[in-house]
Amino acid sequence: MTTFKTLLVTAVAATLSVSALSAQARDFRLGLITPPQHLWSTEAEAFAASLHERSGGEHSVSVFPAQQLGNEAQMVQQLQTGALDMAFLTIAEISNRIPDFGALYAPYLVDGVDHAADLLRSGAAAIADWEATWGDKAPRLAMLREEADRLRK
Repeated sequence: MTTFKTLLVTAVAATLSVSALSAQARDFRLGLITPPQHLWSTEAEAFAASLHERSGGEHSVSVFPAQQLGNEAQMVQQLQTGALDMAFLTIAEISNRIPDFGALYAPYLVDGVDHAADLLRSGAAAIADWEATWGDKAPRLAMLREEADRLRK
């Protein structure tokens, strides 16, 4: 076999083995800062049960509540390296890394939880749209305030 054919066969074999590994059953890791009885933790457990059932037992989620995998900053680092697959995180930690999320702390932006949910589901909250439309970060809070006011009506 020529060197080219040997390299080609090796590349194909490597691709097939990686494909086979990614198609195998998987145990995902999900980290939380909340204690086991907290709503986030119980919902994480429900998610784990649902995934296991819907995948026919092929996939599972190991839930690690109560900072078993570290604080939020440490879990974000683990998410970045692939050591952790999922995490329930507060906006406070995310806004340390993505400042745009800090807009959600703006006083009087929303009237309550339902209003906040409506705002987060609106086009104004789509970060990709912000980047494409606004380039500059300054108008973002104004845009959120406008959308919050529109949703109040």
